[in-house]
Amino acid sequence: MPQTINVQLTRNFKLEEFLKLATHHDNYPGMQVLTNLQYGVSTILQPLRDKLGKPIIINSGYRNPEYNASVGGVKNSQHLTGCAADIRPKNPEDFDFMFELLKSFPVDQLLGGKG
Repeated sequence: MPQTINVQLTRNFKLEEFLKLATHHDNYPGMQVLTNLQYGVSTILQPLRDKLGKPIIINSGYRNPEYNASVGGVKNSQHLTGCAADIRPKNPEDFDFMFELLKSFPVDQLLGGKG
């Protein structure tokens, strides 16, 4: 799969942002995870980016079981299926606005914190 990590998922998001291969070298998703990532990015993250009008940073996207365990992720984490992303605005001052925007999106969970 190394040839495909530069895939542009949408106008503003690349697959590699969700994999963190620089630090987790074997964090390659399967086809179902890729499908889930593509869906989430196109229906939530890209529209959120468009409304925010500013860059969004992906702190964590897909995690294979080893990566998930290494960061203390729960065993049923949605990160394991490509159905979760920990994000933040590039400018920390935009956090509250981004969080409020996210409330209007079809998300399963919405957790916030300015850590």
